[in-house]
Amino acid sequence: MFPNVEKLSMSKTSIMALSRTTSLLGQLPLFCNLAELVLDPLSSIELSYAALLTLLRNSPCLQVIKFQFARESSLEPGLLKKHKKHRKGEGKVESSFSICDLPDVILQLIISSLPTKEAIQTSILSKRWEHLWRDISNIELKEGKPEERQQFMHFVARLLVACNCSSLEKFSLTCNVDKDASRVNEWLYGFINPKIQELCLRLYGIEEPLVFPDQLFTCATLTNFELDMQHVFNLPSSVHFRCLRTLTLSNIIFPDSSSTQQLFCGCPALEDLSLINCNLKNVRAVCICSPMLRRIYIQENKDDMLYDIGLLSDTIRCKVLIVGTNLKSFTYHGNGMNDFFFSYSTVIDASIQVDYVYDACVFGLPSANLSIPSISISLYKNWVSAFNDGANVACF
Repeated sequence: MFPNVEKLSMSKTSIMALSRTTSLLGQLPLFCNLAELVLDPLSSIELSYAALLTLLRNSPCLQVIKFQFARESSLEPGLLKKHKKHRKGEGKVESSFSICDLPDVILQLIISSLPTKEAIQTSILSKRWEHLWRDISNIELKEGKPEERQQFMHFVARLLVACNCSSLEKFSLTCNVDKDASRVNEWLYGFINPKIQELCLRLYGIEEPLVFPDQLFTCATLTNFELDMQHVFNLPSSVHFRCLRTLTLSNIIFPDSSSTQQLFCGCPALEDLSLINCNLKNVRAVCICSPMLRRIYIQENKDDMLYDIGLLSDTIRCKVLIVGTNLKSFTYHGNGMNDFFFSYSTVIDASIQVDYVYDACVFGLPSANLSIPSISISLYKNWVSAFNDGANVACF
């Protein structure tokens, strides 16, 4: 990451190296404040669309793209008729092009960075821009006020028909499902394509089960998946997220031990896992195992009112085994609803905050020969932790 770079000039050598070495594309740094990009030279530019797209994605604040080249370079007639500048005392000519001079694929990338409604509004700029928005790579949909619900539903339905969903790389949907589960299912099947890379679904007020497309659970390009819904998360017979690195699940109810285990086993590249107020009442035991897993955040808080009326008094505790040879951080915040054990984990930073304990809870920390440089344990009121020297287990 280079937060202080505001202007970047690329020589012909660096442009050719970037274009021809595709392995470098995924290693480009993030230029947070880059405002001006200068490419040299225009007459023999080697920068491929793939390389330029990657560079633009890593430069969210980019405003100007300039092309500069040697005065003696052979130029096509009329190439520099617009915005031509000669630098005094220098043998170079600098030319600035307007945004309309960029190819469609670059314009679509720029449009994709806009909020969805504003991206659609670019269709009125000119005849060339009329259909550019249909191939945008990013769509974010968020329901507004209750009185605007019908308008939102109609907008999404029209958008689903008009846009090219096969080009989507990022999709976000936040809405109340209520009695419109069939319509939301249609959206899920329409917008989620086999090439999706980032998916965020926040679905509330679910009265009927939602059906996710099977292609989602075998998507080879998905790297970031966030799901927030207070309902059973029904999983298919096959789950394989080959490239998934970040998984955030909130308020979901896991259906059973077998499918829950299949979900976590199907994420071999997982690095960051967050489980926020998820319900494990249907799961007796599960193993979270990934060779790339580096961070786990778990938050679980029960509704005190449900306990007061006895609805959750017979809840079965789930035993969660965490296996991660590269695990660096473990954070727990909650009411000690389940038991957690570690195996072959090199935890560097562990934070356990137990606000209230309904039943005795257990945290099986790494064995004594695996040190934890930083560990913080915060217990509710006068609860005391007892460590077993052999297994290094904390019982609350």
